Amino acid sequence: MSAANHLAVLIERWFPDRLMRHRVSSNTIASYRDTFRLLFAFAQTRLGKSPSQLTLRDLDAPFIGAFLEDLETRRSACRIACSESRARVECGRCATAPRTTHI
Repeated sequence: MSAANHLAVLIERWFPDRLMRHRVSSNTIASYRDTFRLLFAFAQTRLGKSPSQLTLRDLDAPFIGAFLEDLETRRSACRIACSESRARVECGRCATAPRTTHI
């Protein structure tokens, strides 16, 4: 298989051409970077392939579906943990805050 079919090569070509030429924000670039990191970590676990070994064929519909489902599951778990943590902090603040009386 030629190097041109490897995902890393395709992404390296796409980033400068698409993102830099269109002057997207640094937040957009960071978002793409973080998403690719998550995708590569998922591929490493699921397919046993490092990012440099991935090809475009590896990203079939079942794989992408599983990746998106994994993201959704992790985000939901994170949201629940954050909500519970925030509730504990806010309840702690309420319990220790001095009571004031308004006249």
